[in-house]
Amino acid sequence: TLATSNYQTGNRVNLTGSVPIPLPKGLTSTASFFYNGQTGQPYSLVFNGDANGDTTTFNDIAFIPSSASQVVVTNGTYAQLDAYLSSDPAAKNNRGVVPNRNTGTSPWTNDLDFRYAVNVSAGKRAKVEVTFDILNMLNLLNKNWGWGYFPNFYSPQTLGTVSGEVDKATGLPVINVATIASPNFLGTFTRDDLRSRWSAQWGLRLRF
Repeated sequence: TLATSNYQTGNRVNLTGSVPIPLPKGLTSTASFFYNGQTGQPYSLVFNGDANGDTTTFNDIAFIPSSASQVVVTNGTYAQLDAYLSSDPAAKNNRGVVPNRNTGTSPWTNDLDFRYAVNVSAGKRAKVEVTFDILNMLNLLNKNWGWGYFPNFYSPQTLGTVSGEVDKATGLPVINVATIASPNFLGTFTRDDLRSRWSAQWGLRLRF
């Protein structure tokens, strides 16, 4: 069945601009910006066991219940499971079915990079360019901006601790919500710590 690829880039917006800034003594400089906004990474909610009996784990897309009558919940309540599914991008619009692969995406990412470049004449044939770059400038402006997220692949966090078992008495799928119900549960997504930090660098380029 055709479905969204793990590597689909989704939507993307790029904006760039530059402003020349005159300096004394014949120097020239330019301030420039580059913005990149894009859809997050596709993902699926999966069972952490072998639900279909093919001897492979973490590849069976989970059934997303729409009511308490469609599932047996252990180590927690259906209300806790329902609250999680109602807020998860891969689950909230697919209640009562086994969704297609990669129906969810991690949050939209915003990146803004800044460069200030000064051109210095070094004779008739040579030019020196001194640059200063700030990468992920949004995070410099506000510590809660410019964050990038990715899904917690191959982790029981994808849907609690789903065993993929079937309850013998009712024939319903069993979902263990111990992870979701835990006070330490951080959600479906993990913040990319390195990508979410701002950084700066100096550069020097000599052109002939």
